Parts: sequence; structure tokens; C-alpha cells
Amino acid sequence: MKSRSPILLFVESIAALVGLAIIPWLPRCGVVFLARVIGLLSFSISRRDKQIAMANLDVAFPGELSETEKRDILKRSCQSFSLVLLDYFWFAFWTEKRLRRWMTLDKTACRALETKPLLIISAHYGNWELPTLRMALDHGNVSCVVKTIESPVFNWIVNRTRKSTGQQVLHRDGAAKGLVRAFRSDGIVGLLLDQNTLPEEGGEFVEFFGLPVPVSSVASVMAQKTGVSVVTAHCAPDARGFYTLTINGDTPVHTAVNPTQEIALQSETLIRQHPEYWLWMYKRWKFRLAEYPAERY
Repeated sequence: MKSRSPILLFVESIAALVGLAIIPWLPRCGVVFLARVIGLLSFSISRRDKQIAMANLDVAFPGELSETEKRDILKRSCQSFSLVLLDYFWFAFWTEKRLRRWMTLDKTACRALETKPLLIISAHYGNWELPTLRMALDHGNVSCVVKTIESPVFNWIVNRTRKSTGQQVLHRDGAAKGLVRAFRSDGIVGLLLDQNTLPEEGGEFVEFFGLPVPVSSVASVMAQKTGVSVVTAHCAPDARGFYTLTINGDTPVHTAVNPTQEIALQSETLIRQHPEYWLWMYKRWKFRLAEYPAERY
């Protein structure tokens, strides 16, 4: 992936510092309102991202949505993502107090957490950062697998928040040993698995919205090697910006014939129910197997 220019990184760093100085002091209703405004603005000016997202919706829902419906989904998706970005800053201060006030775990999540070790798989849906933060407060011995953010200042802010509740941060490159250690000590690990991971990188092609996409098989491998229980989960906000962590589906992933396919299936079911919370601006159907028609992509 092409690196951003030093000038853009400098601007992003300044913006991150300004955000850190202002956003934590806003009331929750102010953060939610600002996210809606920024989301609408980004929808209006991000032509390339909008084109990618509209194409993705055509792949996922071929002929099922009108232009108006697709635009409404994308506006709300932009607003959801804007809230995620603002919450990196808002939860950076008074983290424990705010997590306990503005996030809860429903009965499905509480039951899942009774089984350890546990691997919780999420997608870029709702807020994917807060669940492990909150679980680290309640249970301890929680880790997350992350990718380094190119902006050094934003990367520092995000990792500062991630570690503020005692969570361990495992970097994606070389995370396997850390995962094994976490599971051997009956730990909980959060992992995002809705991005392209080719077979030569440890992935496999599974069906997602009727087309094959490459997905990391790390959950399947870890379940086989360590005996860890695997579930998928999501953390979506309500209109006030209050989050609830919920476990997806009735079947634990590790009990499926193909755990990687089960992850994709449970993610698809969730996204079909509430497409506005998923990050549609990513090229999820970028890679095509030769036997599939190009016109479907």
C-alpha cells in the first residue's frame, strides 16, 4: 500500500493533537452530534471512497437497493465510522468511568466470557475497539491484535487508550506467539477478520455475500492448536452513543466444519440486518477467482 506523504502525515498529526485537546471535554451528546456532522461532510466530499462503497453495495445487494437506499446506508456508515474516530479521543480520558457509563455487555456476551481461553472475532462494524477495553476492566488478561497506524501521533493516542485498562497490545506482524501465550494463560483475545488475507499470507477463500473473498484462517488454526473457544461479536451504538456488546449467532465458530466460513457467514448475517454500521469503503471484493464472472465484481 502506498504511504501517505509527509505533509499529509504532519497535518494528520496536528489534527490528532487538536482532537485530543478538545474532544474529551465534550459531553456525550456533543460527540454524537459532531460525528453525524462529520459523517455527512465526509460522505459529500469523499468521491473515491463513495464510489468504492457504492460498488460494494451493488456486489452485496445486487439489484436489491435503490440509489436512495444505498446513499442513506452510506451516509449512516460514514457517521458510524466518524463516531469510532471521535471515540478514540473521547475515551482516552476518564476511560474506566466512561466505559462503565456508556458501554454494556448483554447476556450473550456475559455467557461467552465464562469460557476461557476465548478468541472474539469482530468486523469493522459499529465500534471494534471498545469491547476489549471494557473486558480488560472486568476480567483482566485481555489482548488485542492491531496493525500499526501510519500517523505516529494518532498511533500513540490509540495505543495509549488501548493500554489504559490493562489490555495487552499484540502487533499483527508476529502475533502468533503472543496469541499462543494468551490462550495458554486462559486469556481473552480480540481480533478483526474482515480484511483481505490471501492464501500465501495465511488466508483462504470463503463465500461472503455469494462471492469468494480471502479471509485469514488464524481463528481456525488457533482453535485446532490451542483448543481456544471462538465466537464472533459486534458492538453497535444506539442513538445516544451507548454501546452494547453482543455475541453473533447461535453456533460457536470453533464447532463449525469450516470455522473460517462460519466467521464470514455470521458477519454477513449481521451486516444484512444493519448494513449502516459496516465500513463499506474498503475493497472487500478486490480479488477474484478465475472461475467467477468479472461482471459480478
